[in-house]
Amino acid sequence: MERYVNGVKRLRAWFAQELGKLGVKTLPERREFPPCEFRAKRAGAFSEAGEAGILLRERSKDIGPGFVRITIGTQSEMQRLLKTIRNE
Repeated sequence: MERYVNGVKRLRAWFAQELGKLGVKTLPERREFPPCEFRAKRAGAFSEAGEAGILLRERSKDIGPGFVRITIGTQSEMQRLLKTIRNE
């Protein structure tokens, strides 16, 4: 269990760093789903991700406009999401 949790933490940190390179702000979280702020230029990422079979939970109402919650999955799933965001 400890190995799994540490793996999720490492993947979450890597994913937040990759999102930062794309101009997506992440809020510090201790759980496996960091809130991420997609600015207006990335608003299409919600629909693009949905079309790719990736579900993002919009949190605009309780956190702020453009925020989503992303559950950390496997490395390949997170790379697929990054690819979708980059292609947006």
